[in-house]
Amino acid sequence: MDSSANGLRSLQEESNRILILGNSETNGSDNSVCTSKYSILTFFPKALREQFRRVGNVYFLTIGVIMFIGQYTDAWNSSIEPWTTLGPLGIVISVSLLQEGYADVARHRNDKKTNTHPCILLKCAEDLDKSDKKRVRDETVLNGEDLEFLLDIHHRGGGKSSLPDVNETSVSIDVEKEKTKSVKLAFERVERKDIYAGDIVLVKSRDMVPADIVLLASSNQGGSA
Repeated sequence: MDSSANGLRSLQEESNRILILGNSETNGSDNSVCTSKYSILTFFPKALREQFRRVGNVYFLTIGVIMFIGQYTDAWNSSIEPWTTLGPLGIVISVSLLQEGYADVARHRNDKKTNTHPCILLKCAEDLDKSDKKRVRDETVLNGEDLEFLLDIHHRGGGKSSLPDVNETSVSIDVEKEKTKSVKLAFERVERKDIYAGDIVLVKSRDMVPADIVLLASSNQGGSA
């Protein structure tokens, strides 16, 4: 009953989720990809567990332990050295661990290459200039120069334009005081893992699509992808 209630609550929260276009939802999940299975600390425990999930390895380990007890204790007699079974088993498992480790290192390298792939986001230039972190404009788009737009404000009622229960953006406009506002937009270069929900991504022709995105506009004829 509790699990179904929690699931219903999470669905309701997801349905009430509001994303402001151009505002990164940094408190949510990032866009990093992880296909690797192990870390330095978890490699041996997890890899050994995988090896002994195989019935053959468990069988030979059991036989080897029985032979070891019979050879070096008085529990029973064993006429065969346990190392004739445990030795080959150890060699087979060691080779398997080396293969698994090599494959996982390759997965780590591919993950790093994918996550650090350069991408371009459309951001408010004021946000980039005021940020405490070092943020870089992409030089391949307009030589790193900003785009300046003059917005015409049309509002039927008084007050300040806003959305309920949502933090205001850096380009929120007080329609009582001004009818036009100049806004500068910049193209920021980021790594693929630093893309968040709400970001506006510029994807060039033949580029890898860096995330699950919704097509807003296209330079192709008819606006198709």
